[in-house]
Amino acid sequence: MQWRLPSQLVIVSDPLIREVVSSVLLRQRFDYDYLHRTVAASLNPQLVTSLGVQTLTTQHLLEIGKTLVAQLQHSDGIIIHDVVVCTVLLCYS
Repeated sequence: MQWRLPSQLVIVSDPLIREVVSSVLLRQRFDYDYLHRTVAASLNPQLVTSLGVQTLTTQHLLEIGKTLVAQLQHSDGIIIHDVVVCTVLLCYS
């Protein structure tokens, strides 16, 4: 567990997105981490917003997809996991 400022945290309501977009991807692209699910569920949504916790948006997903595509263009081989992630991100948005 790592302590982060609320402005460095995101929440997402869709469990599929949380599964596909790993914490590693969030850190690489935005320097964000997910707010722990139990904490997110126990807090008032207005409090979460007023603290500066962000909601993962379609724009975030597109940026992550762009990053993965750029990485694939610079690599010699294709990493299946990254292709699947890109496909899901593009289809979801």
